[in-house]
Amino acid sequence: MQRVCLIKEIFKSAIDIFNNAMGTNFSEDNVILQGINENNKVVIFESFCSKYFPIRLKDDYKSEHYFDFYASAFVGKENNIDGILYREDKIESPGSICHIFLHELAHIFLVHNEFDGKNFYDTYCEDFYEIGSIEDGFVNAGYAIWRETVAEIIARELDNNCYTFKMAEKSKMLNFYYNELPSKDWKVYLSIILMEVLTSDELEQRKNWEDIMPKLRAFKLFKNNSYLIKVVELLYKHLRSKIFDIDVEFIMDLGEISALVLENSKFEHWKKQVKGRSNNE
Repeated sequence: MQRVCLIKEIFKSAIDIFNNAMGTNFSEDNVILQGINENNKVVIFESFCSKYFPIRLKDDYKSEHYFDFYASAFVGKENNIDGILYREDKIESPGSICHIFLHELAHIFLVHNEFDGKNFYDTYCEDFYEIGSIEDGFVNAGYAIWRETVAEIIARELDNNCYTFKMAEKSKMLNFYYNELPSKDWKVYLSIILMEVLTSDELEQRKNWEDIMPKLRAFKLFKNNSYLIKVVELLYKHLRSKIFDIDVEFIMDLGEISALVLENSKFEHWKKQVKGRSNNE
């Protein structure tokens, strides 16, 4: 009980931080917070969604990895109620809890504000294009990368416990995630890379892309994959001109260039495997 009360206080604090910075009117009444754990996750999910988000009952929530999250944002359709489902058994320190809540509030904020009040995912990511088509793949990948990257950028900007580091200080971490790109979770890993680059000291301190390009090219990561620079450039310029406003052309471009980043990383991975086998023969 004491832990639940602490989490509620932290959630209230996160709401205050977000409202003050972003001009929103989030409250504990219009963003419903609900905890789950490994033992009750399905039952609580069904109850939570039945009451507030019935459309989410269509999710494949009984699949093995559906609940592999720290928290997940739920956006209301007609009742002006949003929500956050969080894992009580995964979250530890108060600082991490606050940051996670800021991240999920950012997701809710983006859905309500990024596409002229309409829901981009519902409009373009579900059945707008033929399932399995190139366009469907690009728009879904682009939107997944956009929402994760920008939600975390917002959370970092609002979290006083987050600091700005130089690219050199992040190089090992960036290389680790880049090497993980050739996998089913590539959109998550690319979002982390983009967020870390876009919040680095080099990009935070410079306003002109022409001044940033040489800084990025100094790192092997960008020398080996020119498409990675292109996707950083696309996001950097968009965030400084249109901020959070998106359209399908931008998201499609983001998805297409991101797919090229992935393909280039797969080719690099293949070359390393071939070289390794050659050295062992």
